[in-house]
Amino acid sequence: MAKFLRLKFEELGPQLQSVLPQNSPLGKRMAVAQGVFPLGTKDLLTALYYLWGDEDGRVRQAAQKSLDELPESLTLVGIDAGLSYKVLHYLSSRKYDNNHIYERIALHPQAHVKTLCYLAETNPFEQVLTILARNETAILKHPEILYGLTRNPRMPLNLIERLKKFYELNRGHDFMQDIAAEQQEAEPAPPPKERPLPEVEEARMLSVKDDRLFGGFSFEDVLSEVFDTDELFADDLIREPDENLDDQKRRSMLQRITKMAMVDRILLAMRGNSEARRVMIKSGNKIIRDCVMRNPRVSTQEILEWSKERSTPQDIIETIARNREWSRNYQIMNALCWHPKTPTVYVLRFLGTLTMQDLKKLGDSKMVPGATAQQARSALRRREKNR
Repeated sequence: MAKFLRLKFEELGPQLQSVLPQNSPLGKRMAVAQGVFPLGTKDLLTALYYLWGDEDGRVRQAAQKSLDELPESLTLVGIDAGLSYKVLHYLSSRKYDNNHIYERIALHPQAHVKTLCYLAETNPFEQVLTILARNETAILKHPEILYGLTRNPRMPLNLIERLKKFYELNRGHDFMQDIAAEQQEAEPAPPPKERPLPEVEEARMLSVKDDRLFGGFSFEDVLSEVFDTDELFADDLIREPDENLDDQKRRSMLQRITKMAMVDRILLAMRGNSEARRVMIKSGNKIIRDCVMRNPRVSTQEILEWSKERSTPQDIIETIARNREWSRNYQIMNALCWHPKTPTVYVLRFLGTLTMQDLKKLGDSKMVPGATAQQARSALRRREKNR
């Protein structure tokens, strides 16, 4: 099956047919193709794929670019029950970091058998291969799925042997006999060829400056969407690891996160595991850092570590100092007094709560700003006078 099969107008849902009637003006088609026309998340994927087959080269180019850059989170949301098998097959050929996208394709009722065979032979995720292996009804009906699984080096050998025995028990012979018989059959008449796409000519594109998503969306739109983030990202970004990652694995994680679209980084920052948070709290983008601080899984230990690290950005230090729950923790409060980026107004408030021993350490230290050391000595003298 070809990677791209043109989606016909009749295959669109009623809502998209009303948005993109057959006589749609070029300007409107271009706006949809570039993502600047407001569409629901589930319609966006189908609309972009449909316009990839547009008669106008500029529209095709814009639609393909938007489709290629569509964040994985929106791709996953777009895979609903009504999605065409043509779009599903195209998605199965794309390289995604998120295994849940492929899982949803493998479980989709509209998935073509050739799509399942392609996933069986090429997909790198064991979870996806397990889903295909459990579809015993499909394997009995289409042994080429089993053949694809046997050719995938990531497929567990014990599961392959179990499937072979299952097939032989139900069919009375080895599955390869059916594969060989299919290959020996006369080839059916070729289906009518799809009208080939003309070459895409160079065209000036309207610029979309908002890199958080597409121009028709805002940050508030992203936050208002109901996202199941446990499925939006690969498991190692959501589930807590059994042990801390080494430097090499952290660098690999950083590279993966850096390649994500802005909307995916925003969502991951708000729901990612401790290792993802460790990477993203050091992001050069303030929005990402703010979203990490919104993550409900942030622990007191993490806050303490960030309060101690000199490289922690000032906005994070200020956020910690403003938070009453975190700043009530004595260790965090003490660490903030030592941090050179803590605003003076918060240092003065915290000094009144520190023990005399910690005040003396601060007052004698050359590692804190001079004003902090002076205020600590003054607080210590007042405390000693009142003893």
